[in-house]
Amino acid sequence: MASGRSPLRVGEQTLCHSKINHQLHRDELLGIVGITRTDTPKNVTIEAYPHLPPDLLNSETILLKDNGEQLGTINQITQKMYETRKDELNREISGQFLEHFKTVEDIGSKNLTSEFSLNPNEPLFIKSVTGGLHRVINLILTMTNSFSYQPTAANHYLLGGSQVTMGTAKDERGKDFSIMVIQDSDKPKQAKIHIEVGEGPKIIKRHPKRTKKNS
Repeated sequence: MASGRSPLRVGEQTLCHSKINHQLHRDELLGIVGITRTDTPKNVTIEAYPHLPPDLLNSETILLKDNGEQLGTINQITQKMYETRKDELNREISGQFLEHFKTVEDIGSKNLTSEFSLNPNEPLFIKSVTGGLHRVINLILTMTNSFSYQPTAANHYLLGGSQVTMGTAKDERGKDFSIMVIQDSDKPKQAKIHIEVGEGPKIIKRHPKRTKKNS
């Protein structure tokens, strides 16, 4: 349903006037991959009073307002919940990503589970076949978050004591963005990442302002 990236932006790095004076070994090279996340609904749990019979709960079950107006089906409401809180989910997963995925192989073999909870600000009800009303106390959407990756072609350089990896990838809208990763030899577990979106920097020529002379 969705995919997301959270690039880390750092200061510009100057690459000019540096000489390549070392040979790179393949097992020392950094790689760049594009990661796609797919969010799939797993189940919906509704807490209601009185308790809801199982035969009343399905994706097309209609939720009613206090005045009897139809708010929408469970499927429509949970879809709106997801769209409204998708950015929140992106931030949460991005912040925990490296805790769960230590290697590239983990990306395709591990899933995460996320939950959205809706505590209605106004009374919501589900009507039984006999006409009785069940008030919705809470609605919980549980989703499975699965991941896939696609390696990105990259060029590798040694500039002084730093290894530089550069590549171009596409975002979820199909637009190109450039990635530059700089890793210092004395900091093997750290890297500086620079993301450049679009066509790159442009030079704007500024002309001096002309003043009109009085005759």
